[in-house]
Amino acid sequence: MSRAPTVDELWDIFLDTWSALDKEDPERPRRAMAAVKDAVLLGAARAGLRARVRERANRRPAARARLGLVKTDAVVLDRVAQAGGLEVAQLLRQDRSQSVSRWRRRAMWALHHGRDRSPSEVSAVVRRNRSTVIHGIQRVDAEVAADPALGAKLLRLGA
Repeated sequence: MSRAPTVDELWDIFLDTWSALDKEDPERPRRAMAAVKDAVLLGAARAGLRARVRERANRRPAARARLGLVKTDAVVLDRVAQAGGLEVAQLLRQDRSQSVSRWRRRAMWALHHGRDRSPSEVSAVVRRNRSTVIHGIQRVDAEVAADPALGAKLLRLGA
């Protein structure tokens, strides 16, 4: 069980996110606050783990590239979560409820087909096993075969 983050930790998370975002981005304040909200929801331990991963990534070029991949694909997660009426944190949690799982699979599909990401790359973004990602993509493929409008919508979200 992770402890609740302190005010100083939340402030650090906000400032780190604020400085990492594009200064011209009109969504900058909302995104920075979303990072703080994620830290509160997920706990400081997981937020601290992300900070350590970022620190290691800065030392290794390949890891830095993967981290950039996760940052750019977070936009897709945000769009899919909004379309499903969810928060990004809900998509990334271990929640197995049907509605959250459905939208998580759709986010996987949008990343795979809309952004041409491999299952391994998608698994890094959604924090799931590669085989889970493949199964999720296959399930949404079946949904898209039955409803092509869903596929078009997900491709727009993944673009």
